[in-house]
Amino acid sequence: MMIRACLAMLLAIALPATALELRLGHSMQVGSAQHLALEAMAQQVERESQGSMTIRIFPEGKLGTEREMVGLAMDGSLDLVKINGSLAASLAPAYGVMSLPYLFRSRAHVQAFIDSDLPGKYLLNATAGHGIIGLSLIGLGTRNLYLRKPASSPADLKGLTLRTTESAVMMRFVSLLGANPTPLPFSDVASALDNGTIDGAENAICPYLEMGHYRSAPYYLIDSHTRTPDVIFVSEQVWQDLTKDQRDLLISGAKVARAAELRLTLEHSKKCLARAAELGVTIRQVDEEAFRSAARPLLEKARLDPETRDLVAAIEAL
Repeated sequence: MMIRACLAMLLAIALPATALELRLGHSMQVGSAQHLALEAMAQQVERESQGSMTIRIFPEGKLGTEREMVGLAMDGSLDLVKINGSLAASLAPAYGVMSLPYLFRSRAHVQAFIDSDLPGKYLLNATAGHGIIGLSLIGLGTRNLYLRKPASSPADLKGLTLRTTESAVMMRFVSLLGANPTPLPFSDVASALDNGTIDGAENAICPYLEMGHYRSAPYYLIDSHTRTPDVIFVSEQVWQDLTKDQRDLLISGAKVARAAELRLTLEHSKKCLARAAELGVTIRQVDEEAFRSAARPLLEKARLDPETRDLVAAIEAL
């Protein structure tokens, strides 16, 4: 409670009366593709509003963990927050579909989903009435496993402790691989790897490098298990106070962010893979079928579950 009170005081700094300034928090590094994409969104909003609405971005978890920032948005102390798509599943179970291993066939497939009407139809309003609503999905890249010791198959993961997001789907996936899932905030992963609390984690190649995880976990396995988009949420209190024109500015700004993220992630991922190799990271393309086979029960269950089967079918049909 004390942390939240302090963060709320920080965000309550007086703003100029001549313009509406919205505050957006996220946990990624300043140089990441997502941060740069969110900057493009902010620039678009300021330009199209002729300076009457601006977005101030607080990166790198400066306002707390993603869950803490969600809490701030729910009580109206923070206007916008970008969080991991797997964490979104803890706010509304429907978002868990996006984290199903091997649901998305490729980056083009997940981008087709992000740009379709499916997020608006099935997901973005799932938290309505609970303090926040989804503004847009935004891509992240392909998530892979990385470890403190060499591995090449699910058999090598048996008994290991792996960090996951706060997602029931991801925790179940790690269990199906024979490992022990341990949900931790993203900001705590580096220290947990350093002190051996966990044996590995999973993420896209650039966050893995940007957060320094390669130093303690120099084995990066390209298993491509998920391509889960992240979610930009807006405080419901703030959304209700915006005019239609202001809402439209945010929606168009988010569209710009989605396009920028796609281009930047493709560029950054190539550079990050090359940089990882330079830093001595062992990068191994594993046999995906062994991992797909282990994860198959999750996808099969979702295809039959009345609460998820329609969205799963719609995504697979894209």
